[in-house]
Amino acid sequence: MIDYKEYEKTVYNWLIDKNNQDPNFTFSHRIKGSKGAELDYFIGTEKSRYFGTTF
Repeated sequence: MIDYKEYEKTVYNWLIDKNNQDPNFTFSHRIKGSKGAELDYFIGTEKSRYFGTTF
């Protein structure tokens, strides 16, 4: 099983690739996170093992 950071990066890269292939496919993610949230690709926490996006 891949770790949280690698999983987050893999999902982000998949979304970017999909958007590059089909500009009608869009997604969003928050840039400004709450206290304790990871701020690299998506908002979420490694401890809780979640991150979120909107399609």
